[in-house]
Amino acid sequence: MKQAETQQGESIQFQLSGTFDQREDVSDGSGWLLVSDEKGFCALHGEVSFIQNGENTAIFRFSETSQPNVIGANLPYLSGRWEPHHVWMVVVPQWKWNRIFFRAV
Repeated sequence: MKQAETQQGESIQFQLSGTFDQREDVSDGSGWLLVSDEKGFCALHGEVSFIQNGENTAIFRFSETSQPNVIGANLPYLSGRWEPHHVWMVVVPQWKWNRIFFRAV
């Protein structure tokens, strides 16, 4: 992870490099990396840039107020056209869905 110089109180520019397991549905441009830790869940919004065409290695640039603990982690990717809270509803096994019928009184 690389960190850019910043002024106090501003967001810090970060750059992650890594390899996607698969390239399908991942393209250059806006996207999210989904992070879970002992504090809960968060999503990093940034820009994906593939290093070489046809390869799975990319750089993800994003801004945060502090460095997230993601080094060595496997992070699910979500296209920029989606909202991360929708994904958490589906992928987190502890969240249970129940069918409830509402009737007018």
